[in-house]
Amino acid sequence: MATYTMRIIGREKEIQKLDSLLESKEADFLAIYGRRRIGKTFLIEQHFKKQLCFQLVGQKDGTLREQLSNFDHALGKRSRKKRHCPGSWQEAFQQLEAHLRTVSGKSKRVVFLDELPWLASPRSRFLQALDHFWNRSQKGDVPLLL
Repeated sequence: MATYTMRIIGREKEIQKLDSLLESKEADFLAIYGRRRIGKTFLIEQHFKKQLCFQLVGQKDGTLREQLSNFDHALGKRSRKKRHCPGSWQEAFQQLEAHLRTVSGKSKRVVFLDELPWLASPRSRFLQALDHFWNRSQKGDVPLLL
């Protein structure tokens, strides 16, 4: 059975920027935005394939409980550890921080939060928890957040 890999074509400028972020010694927070269906997710998944330590896709119109359940499932696939589903975004990011401490290697660790606006519903407290996680991660070996 043959396997195929898809090449990224025509994104030289974007790839140069992504490469410079990987080479940076600092923590970097990158937001990518644009029209739907133009390959933003594909670009990130393909380019950071080796550094991707966690990926979460927000669910359109998902409740807080559904978003946290999706987080738990995504983290379980990456860490292969049994844990309880977090009850808040604060607890979710604490679990993510613990997971990132177990990831070995010297390269930057990439955390990809896809469809972030769907995660950050008005009363979810997602943005406050993300801010707290980001500020704590600045103190040590930090991930690149997308």
